[in-house]
Amino acid sequence: MFDDTYTADQPAGTLSKKWAKKLRLSEQVVVGVGAFDAHMGAVGGEIEPYYLSKVMGTSTCD
Repeated sequence: MFDDTYTADQPAGTLSKKWAKKLRLSEQVVVGVGAFDAHMGAVGGEIEPYYLSKVMGTSTCD
């Protein structure tokens, strides 16, 4: 399918000219990499060693 992989801290790129025009947005809009919402919640929650973060979305993880 795809050869390129990205980590959550790396953008996939920016909007193509076609989609920027269709959505009436700038071509400079950054497109993020997809991931499970609960996993990204842990990243966004700035979890630290020896702390527990409870993140609930369409899936749950501790």
